[in-house]
Amino acid sequence: MDPESRLVAGSVAVARGVGAVVMATAVFVLFGWAAGFTALQSVIPSSVPMRPITAFCFLLAGISLMIHGRRLRLSQICAGVLVLFSGTSILEYALHWNFPLEGFLMEITRGAGSVPVNPRMSVLAATSLLFAGASILLLDWDSRGWHPTQFLNFVGALIGLVGILEYLYDVPRVWSHYGWHMAIHTAVLALLLNAGILLSRPTAGLLGVINSPLAGGQMARRLLPAALVFPVLIGYLRMLGQEKGLVGTNFGILLVAVTYIVVFATGIWITARTLNQNAAQEQVSHLRDARLAAIVNSSDDAIIGKDLNGIITSWNRGAEHVYGYSAAEAVGQSISILVPPGREDEVSRFLAQISRGEPVSHYETLRRRKDGEIRD
Repeated sequence: MDPESRLVAGSVAVARGVGAVVMATAVFVLFGWAAGFTALQSVIPSSVPMRPITAFCFLLAGISLMIHGRRLRLSQICAGVLVLFSGTSILEYALHWNFPLEGFLMEITRGAGSVPVNPRMSVLAATSLLFAGASILLLDWDSRGWHPTQFLNFVGALIGLVGILEYLYDVPRVWSHYGWHMAIHTAVLALLLNAGILLSRPTAGLLGVINSPLAGGQMARRLLPAALVFPVLIGYLRMLGQEKGLVGTNFGILLVAVTYIVVFATGIWITARTLNQNAAQEQVSHLRDARLAAIVNSSDDAIIGKDLNGIITSWNRGAEHVYGYSAAEAVGQSISILVPPGREDEVSRFLAQISRGEPVSHYETLRRRKDGEIRD
């Protein structure tokens, strides 16, 4: 299996694994509501729980992602219902309507130990799920090489990341009154789900740029982890230092700025050095290939290159002299132009041997020049 095929197979397997994790987590949350286990409803004590409607939507999303490509119609049905439910939740906030679905799910799943809460899904969770469902429905939509749905996944994953960082940095829940605050496991699943959908198409759009074997892809793969991890880590360390009184506000900002400069300048330098080394190796390889091509082209012997379909791909000066065809006339033609009548089966037999990886031993035959002369 070639590297690109391994990349696609591995990424699709990871995406299906993410779908399974999302589905299983949603089932555990629904079970937590039915059995009255508050630890499954809200992982962090005294924090907002994942609502049953949210868990049900994640269940649909996990199933849709996990079976996409194997049972496409069922996957699209799940994604369509997901878009309907999450879109309805957003309309509730925008139009101040109350649809009975959330309350119905709350009633049929809430156990004796469950604390009564607002049954509505948060706006951010609904938006992330809406983007996830829409991108699954339009997963293979290609607009002139662009995959617009991947930008929906990027925003959906960013919503999940913001929700996680809100807990990490202990941000005051200033938006809770407006229904924007998410449970921690809602934020984690939103990030995982949208990242998994992106991984399901690793050679297209945004992921195609990152996974490219060219210099741009190499640079992205080296710098992107640092761009994702270091700002979060540096911000958290700065918060701890300020809480413990080790640094003041202004000095903390100074340390963060200097750390960013050092980290990213170092990353850029390492990446540039690696790209320069790769470019130098490619230059050496190109010079070697050019030298070999010059040797072949200057040979008096006829040296002909062809693919497994018998199409001529290269034609040196020796071949021009021996067979009478110029390179412009021969390249792109079938090798059969050199085969005299009665020997047509030789070419197909040799090509079949080569395609099976079998060597072709020394073989004497006859060939036809452009002027019709038969030569041995």
